[in-house]
Amino acid sequence: MKTFKFLLQTLLITIPLVFASCSSDDDFEIPTPDNSKILLSEYKIDYTTNSYGASFTYNSNNELTEAITYYYTSTGSKSYDKKYVFGAKTNNKKVVEVYGYSTAPSVWSLDYTTTLNYNTKGKITKIEDYQVGVDVNITWDGDRVIKTMPVGMPSMADSAQYYRGNYYINPDYKLDSTWDVGDQLSKTTATFSTYANYWQMIPVEFYALESRSICSLGAYFSDNAVDKTVVVQDRKIYTDGTKTTLSESSLSTKTDSHMLTFGTMSKRVPEKVVITSKTVSEITDHITPSNSSEREQTNNPQTITFTYINK
Repeated sequence: MKTFKFLLQTLLITIPLVFASCSSDDDFEIPTPDNSKILLSEYKIDYTTNSYGASFTYNSNNELTEAITYYYTSTGSKSYDKKYVFGAKTNNKKVVEVYGYSTAPSVWSLDYTTTLNYNTKGKITKIEDYQVGVDVNITWDGDRVIKTMPVGMPSMADSAQYYRGNYYINPDYKLDSTWDVGDQLSKTTATFSTYANYWQMIPVEFYALESRSICSLGAYFSDNAVDKTVVVQDRKIYTDGTKTTLSESSLSTKTDSHMLTFGTMSKRVPEKVVITSKTVSEITDHITPSNSSEREQTNNPQTITFTYINK
């Protein structure tokens, strides 16, 4: 059950983003098969010790027909992960075959099939057999996802709201942990750039199915690209269950900044996005004040590379 929840978490709308700036780039639209000849061929995410990526194949109508996910190990060897084969849309349904890769022998084997259901406007409204026999319903308001819910699991439903085209939900999340006699309050905010949301270059059919999607569907359908996110966590631990005497308190602020680099093919969608992360932590020991500490940590940058094709 824990594994299933992990697989669903990227589909459900779980990243709290708060509006901070609106777009002044009114003439900019994300390139689509209807308005542009630019399509995403591949994206690759480089972490500290490994990499993950996906490549895409289209037909003559610029419709997605195949997507392959892969990763690189710390030694630099490439391993294939999954292959999605997208069938033709029939009666507002599209069957997707999902294959797993075996290295010995090197062969793709069909793991399962899933079905995308569309409304009359071409929006995905239901994923049949998203994972382990569970269907997922998707609710739209115009061109934006506002709710996703696994059928029969209302406790895992989640919702999104948009302000001036950008995604946000209530940024405060409070966790009352009885096991460590503590409380934790988390708050996430975001500012948006004047560039449109380049995540939408990733085909939506793939994005809705891939468990390791870069951001939630709510953030995927924001108008503008995220410029910066700030996560603040305020945690308090008490000496006992009465919560009258503090034992320790901590305040952590994590800031992720996105730097975009554009290439020769397009000045509108980036070829590289570098995400730098800095965390400032302050721990106060109320029992032994001399044990209190402050620390600032800068993590290795995460680099996402986009490769485009001009049809």
